[in-house]
Parts: sequence; C-alpha cells; structure tokens
Amino acid sequence: DGGQAGGTGTFNDRFFDDVLQKNLTKDSKVIHWGLIDEQLGYIQINAMMLTAQLDLDPDAVEQYGWVGAYFNQMDQLDEFEQFELELMGARKAMEQALKDLAQTDHLVIDLRFNGGGNDEVGLEMLRYFNDAPKNFGTKKARTKNGYSPTIALELEAVSSPYLKPVYLLTSPQTGSAAELFTMASAVLPQITRIGAATAGATSDMLEKPLPNGWYFGLSNEVYLDQLGKNYENSGYPADIPLTYSRNRQEFFRSVAMEPKADYDQWKTVIDSLNR
Repeated sequence: DGGQAGGTGTFNDRFFDDVLQKNLTKDSKVIHWGLIDEQLGYIQINAMMLTAQLDLDPDAVEQYGWVGAYFNQMDQLDEFEQFELELMGARKAMEQALKDLAQTDHLVIDLRFNGGGNDEVGLEMLRYFNDAPKNFGTKKARTKNGYSPTIALELEAVSSPYLKPVYLLTSPQTGSAAELFTMASAVLPQITRIGAATAGATSDMLEKPLPNGWYFGLSNEVYLDQLGKNYENSGYPADIPLTYSRNRQEFFRSVAMEPKADYDQWKTVIDSLNR
C-alpha cells in the first residue's frame, strides 16, 4: 500500500538496552521482541514490509545499505514471489516471537514507529492473536465511473493464538498498513489500544504517470471499520490516549531523548489495567 517503512532496526537501542530485561530478537530487521519482565512480553513491529528472509550480498549492503540491497534483490523476482517471501518472513518471525514469549501473562505490541507497508503482511501478523475468522470492515475504490463493489475485510485465524491480554501502542506515526492492523485489532477482545490516534492514511495509493516520466499517488480507497466508520485523515483512536505530538520531529525527538520517561508513561497505564 502507500505506507513507508518506519525503520529496519529498533527505533531506539537505548530502549532495548535500558528497559528490556531480555532482548530475544532472532533473524529479523523490522520485528524485534523481548521481555520487559517475566510476565510482560514486548514486540516492536517497525514496518509491514522488509520481512522476507534474504541472503543479501554483503558488498551490496555496503554499497546500497540494507534496505537498498533488499529491494534490489526483491526486484529480481516477480510480484507473486515477493509477496510470498514477505508473508513467509512475517510468519516465521511472529511464530518465533510468540514461542519465546509464550510463558508471559500479557504482551505489548508497539506500532508507534511503523509507517506501513503491505496490508496482507500486517494481517498475517495479527492473525496470531485470533482464534476464529472475523470480519473487521470493508473497503471500496473510487473509479472514474463511481465506486467499485464493496469488499468485506476478514482477519484469518491460527490454531493456537495468543489470547492473553495484549496492549497495542500507537502514535501519529502509525500509518497505512499499520493502521489497518490497528483497525482490525478492534475485533479481538483481548487487545487494548494505548497511545494516540494513528496517521489517518488508510487508503492504498493509485499511481498515475506524469508526462516527464514521474509518478504520483492518489488515495482512492475507502476503508470502513465493522461499524461503518471511516478513519481517513482522523486516524484510528486509542482506547486510552497518551499525549503524543502529531509533529513528526517532535514525536520522535520526545521518545528518543527520554525513552525511560516515555516507557513509564505507557507502562503505568498497563500496570493500572492489571491491578
């Protein structure tokens, strides 16, 4: 979709060093996990893309950076192969994370730095918290002749999901495919959303060419939740709001400069919910 990856590493290494009791991440650039304590697990998902397990050429990584080398290699494949590799990578990371965190009593999923990616990749991750297929909304696209037929959006399930309490952290920088993840999470009763309304960029992009060869994108889709509400521009709201600036630089600066203070803010909310 139209989202941009929020980063390929942990957003803030100081957070992982100073707050997590154990960093358990294995073989993943955009999904990181560990233990805040023995009862509370933590999963940070920084993009709904870049999940494929690729054997990248070290020389290409040095020349183009990890993301550039990743896309250069993926571009050698057709779209179906790319899609399957992304899903497989997301599946492998989530299965490993939830295996490592299986003994926890509750879990944090942090999407605050996730600018989006692929809707299907995000929903592939979310289904590990779902025990039966559920409709969570609809979408339709604007065309020159009106709207396309409405499509029902369904969240698939897994046989052994994590059904203990989950706290989903969101921010104004939670965008696009990460917003669809957030909207779909509303049909899962064990998930509570904490933070701020998401970016409000739920539509996929319709690309159009310009005469000079450039492309631009239009938001031509309408996503509605299970109650028929549209969150384009406004963003999907948190159940328990925190004070986060909607200015990108101010937001990132606030959590980067004071990771412990930011942690204390949402951890206090989680502790109050578990009393």
